[in-house]
This record gives sequence, C-alpha cells and structure tokens, in this order.
Amino acid sequence: MQLGNEAFRHLMNLIGLVSTVKPAVVEDPAFLERSVLIDGVPPTTSPNDLHECFEGFEVMTTVLVRDMDTGHRVGLVVFSEDTNIAAVVNMAPPHGFRYCVQATRRGHTRLHILDALDDSARRQPNAELLRSLIPPEYLRTDAFMDFHLRCVFLRLRGPDCPGASGLCSIGREVLLAVGRASAVIIRRTRSIDVLVYDYDTDLATENVASRASLLLPFRLIMYDSSLFPLPAAMDGEAASLARRLLPPFVTVTDYAGRVMLLETGVEKEDCDAALVAQFLESELDLKDHLEAVIVHRFSGAIFLVLSSREDAQMLLQVPEAKWARGFGRPVVCQLVQTKATQQQLPPAPLQLHLDLNHWMSPTAMEILRLTFTNELYAINDHDSRGLTCRLIGLAALSQPHALRRDYFPDRAVLLTEIDLGTSLSDLWTALARYGSLDEVVHVRHRGVALVIFTSWTGATRLLRHPAATRLPLGFGHCQPAPDAGFSGVFVDYVLNYLLFYQSMIPPFL
Repeated sequence: MQLGNEAFRHLMNLIGLVSTVKPAVVEDPAFLERSVLIDGVPPTTSPNDLHECFEGFEVMTTVLVRDMDTGHRVGLVVFSEDTNIAAVVNMAPPHGFRYCVQATRRGHTRLHILDALDDSARRQPNAELLRSLIPPEYLRTDAFMDFHLRCVFLRLRGPDCPGASGLCSIGREVLLAVGRASAVIIRRTRSIDVLVYDYDTDLATENVASRASLLLPFRLIMYDSSLFPLPAAMDGEAASLARRLLPPFVTVTDYAGRVMLLETGVEKEDCDAALVAQFLESELDLKDHLEAVIVHRFSGAIFLVLSSREDAQMLLQVPEAKWARGFGRPVVCQLVQTKATQQQLPPAPLQLHLDLNHWMSPTAMEILRLTFTNELYAINDHDSRGLTCRLIGLAALSQPHALRRDYFPDRAVLLTEIDLGTSLSDLWTALARYGSLDEVVHVRHRGVALVIFTSWTGATRLLRHPAATRLPLGFGHCQPAPDAGFSGVFVDYVLNYLLFYQSMIPPFL
C-alpha cells in the first residue's frame, strides 16, 4: 500500500476539525501547503502532546481523529510557515509514529478543503447539541485539548432509555470503556446521552469506536467523538459558578428545582459517577427519574439532575442511614438555584474604518466614479484585467477596507454578460447563497460586476457552479478577478487621485 493512503482517508475530517478549533487557519486557502499528515499516532497522544512533538517549529494548530480500523490516531499539524515543511518531512517521525507526509502530496486543492468545510457544517447541528450536554468547566480545564476523546456520545433510537446506571454498564461491559466515569448525562427531550471518562485514564475510550455495532440491540447509535472537538467558549471565565459547573441545557426555566448538589466527603479520586448512579437507582428507586450525575473532581462536588421537582423533594427527605449505606458517611443534599439562561444578541462589531464620504469632497468622489465608469464602456469583455482594474477602483470608493483584508485575490470574482434586467439587489440575493459578501460593485448598463466575498470559500463555491446554470442567476460568465493581488495598490491610487481632485476643487463645491 502506498505510504500515506490510510491517513489520507481521514484528511477531510481533519480539515473540518481545524475549522472548529482554529477557524482563522482555514481563511487561508493554501494552509494545507504548510501542513503535514501523521499516521500511527499512539492512542495515548493528545493534540497538545502532538504540538509538543514539533517543538522548535512554529505550529498554528494540531488536530487528531481516531482510525477505527487500526486503533491508532491520525493527526494534522499546521505550521505558520511553509519553509518548515521540508525539515519536518525529512526528519525521523516522532517516537511511536508511523510516518509523516506533506498534506498536499496527493494534489489536494481548495475544492477538497471546501468539501471538508461543507461536511463539517453539516455536522454543526449535532455539534451544538452535544455541546449543550457538557459543563463549561470541563472544557475550561481541558489542558490537553482531548476532552472530546474521553466522551461517548450516544443517540437513543427507541422510546425506552436504559437509565443513567444502565448507560454506564453499557459503556463498561459492551463498549469496554475503562476507568472512572466523571459524568453520565441524559437529555431525554432530545434522545441524546453522553458518558464522560476521567482525564487520568489514557485509554478510557480507545476500544469504543470499533464496537459501535454492538449497540444496535440496545437501540443506541454512537457518534465518533473525535469528530466533535469542544474548544472552550471565550466567556467561560465570566459565567457564574453554577453555570460553569452544569450543562447548558439544564440552566433553563424547565429545570428549576430539579438540580441537586451532594456533599459526600468521599475522596475526589474515588468518586465514580457510575457508582453514584447505581446507588441512586437501586437504593433510592430513581431509575427512570435520574437524568444526570456530574462529578467535579477539583472541588469534590457531585451534581444530580432529576426528572421532576417532586423527585428532588423526595431526595431531600432521604434518611441519613440510607445515604451512609451508599457513601459510608452522612451526605449533605441541597437544591441548586439556577437562573434561566437569557438569549443575548452579540454586540455589533466595531467599525474601524471611516467612509470616504466623511472626509472627501462629494464632487471629487463623483469625478473619479464617472472616470472609472466611462472607462468601463471603452473596454470589451475579453479584457478582464482592464475590467477588474476599473471595478476595483469603484470598490475602493465604497468599501476600501474590503480590498485590504487578507486573501483578497481568493475572495474576488469578476462577472460579465450580466442581463440588463438584473439589478444590484438581484445579484446580492443570488450570490449570498454561496457565502457572505463584503461588497458587490455592479455597473448595470455595462453588464459587469466585481463580487467580493468575506471568505475564499464563497468565491470557490460560485466558481465551481456549472456554467449552464448561471443564466437563471442573472449573469453568463464568472472568473477569478485577474490582478486582484494588486488591490492595495489600487486603493492607494484612488486615494491619491481623490486628494489631487479635492485640492483642485473650490471649498464650496
């Protein structure tokens, strides 16, 4: 088998992981040219460990997925400079790794990257659902960036849930997960569950992936948790303590009066969520009423989520003798008051640029606009460079900042043969389906336009659209805008001419 074939099967998933943990990396359509693919990564290796294997190089990010066939992991390492690649590929693979090859060795292009990003976007609804099950504190303290690899995400396909203790038994006896469970969490309304295993057990879930088919008799299906990295949210530090320690889905009004805190006095290292769930369901008859057991080892706190307020009140009445049978000592049990989550709109982005109209003479602006527009009528459709130059000039008058942003040549598309009946609004509507837009400069009676997408992905989606289907969108031809790499020069050119014209115009104009 050709070297690297096995690892390249996972490249699409690895690209999707990069877009999740380090979105800025995929803004560069050439990032794979600075990346290496590593196969045979031992299952004890975390993304953070992989990063440290390349100490001395400038690493932007590292991601890992499980190979269900070999039991090993496959990694992608993205470097800051492509000059690092030759040295990395030529050096001996780090200890325990099978081989290291350049990620573009098999000719992967931006179309492959785009397919990977689209595939990742299709997983996004499930990713958000799974994140709703995880206490933010678990993610905030994920020093090795491998928390998701210690999770088992399960979807219930039938009406009957095996319960918290039953899920733990399935994890241990069917999936062969090892070590203590930190949490078992059931979200009945969405038929989704998660088992979380301890960070100090390197191989806790390495047997799990290959045994997914054994879950069918239990009407359960399993997600590959290596495809759902869970980077910590930026606002994790600012959240209240209760909100950090509980899954987001239980901080809504419906769960008020159903969350309990147990203070057991048991050594933090000895507490197992599976044993707690087993005691509560067998001794306190909570089998169909226990929705979560969450252990926080740093504080020794154990949180329970019950199915109803009545179940919580019943738990408060449990005699000390019963608690002592399960924990060997008295237990303090109390309700946790949680305030409902309020949906807040994100703040509007800061506007770091000034519109040219704020400080330039309108007359000077109009002179230059007419100059570029008139020149467009003197250029035929075959002179794409000439068209692009004038359209960039018009764009510099309306959105100069959009031309100075990174990767402009990859984000700009030239449209020609635009139907006279197509308006600027029509173009925006038709083009927005491919990606968010920074600007569309349309000269209607000339039948040309310059489209500036926010990301190269929008431009690439448009360019690979079949030519036969473009006419219903209002235009006949599109191509990457030639000479777009000189956009910064064009902006400076426009500004210099504006200043020149402004100096020639009397102040009252």
